[in-house]
Amino acid sequence: MAIKHVNISSNMADRFEKVRSHLQSVVEHCEREPHAEVLAGQPGPALCTMCFLVYYFFQFMNNGILQLPLLNLIPQVIQLTCIIVANINQEITPPVCQALLADGAMPALLKAIADSMGSFYDLIAVQAMGCPSYQTLFGTC
Repeated sequence: MAIKHVNISSNMADRFEKVRSHLQSVVEHCEREPHAEVLAGQPGPALCTMCFLVYYFFQFMNNGILQLPLLNLIPQVIQLTCIIVANINQEITPPVCQALLADGAMPALLKAIADSMGSFYDLIAVQAMGCPSYQTLFGTC
């Protein structure tokens, strides 16, 4: 099975150039001041770089993984797992398996996860790390 792919290094070069320049700025700052608080204050190069990395991670999860054709195999994997569990325990298939195997359940679950990427970024990057919101990330950093 062939999976469509793109050359990340050439297609994302402009985006990673900003990250590279931020990191270079942090390195130079740390060389001048070894005990500098590079994450303190307003979003500076170090924090912005971490924010971009979190943002691009979630973008990759959404575009690179949640859109893969291989995800169509998940219901079969769940079905086989449920059969194994039922055979081991000599019990009826757990209700969770039945719910996950219901018509349209898996596509709905994957869509819900994909639609939640902004919320995941907000929870991890904004609330936990102090990053700008993803709507203002590129303007702020």
